[in-house]
Amino acid sequence: MNILTFMYKYYPQFEAKERRKRQKEGLKKRLKTLAKKRRTRERIKQKEAKVRQKEKEALKSEEERIDHYFNKRWQIKREVIIKRDKGKCQICGQAGVDVHHKIPIDIKAELQFKSSNLILLCLKCHRQQHPELPKALFKKRYGIK
Repeated sequence: MNILTFMYKYYPQFEAKERRKRQKEGLKKRLKTLAKKRRTRERIKQKEAKVRQKEKEALKSEEERIDHYFNKRWQIKREVIIKRDKGKCQICGQAGVDVHHKIPIDIKAELQFKSSNLILLCLKCHRQQHPELPKALFKKRYGIK
């Protein structure tokens, strides 16, 4: 007969005490697991919130960029650049349709209306300058069918 069997047989309160101890340990493990899961869920929610915030900021900046192209000052500057470049693409020589910022306005906003930062490009060459943009978005942004 080992010591535990002896204790359980002659001291019933010992068995109850051991059972409560095991229950407490199990409860502690479950609580730790639940706390860990909760922290993980919270981290995921925080990351999702950051992603949503970045998407909102990107959408806002995209809307501002599109608004820029409908601005009266931009329309006048665009006409000036088209006349300066004689309606020809500065890369291939075909008929130009888009005025392109050599240095993007995201990088240097103060250069957005500088003539030295603007050139006239055809649609094909302008797409080559912006390979990161999908064709459908490019067409939609510039109103080209």
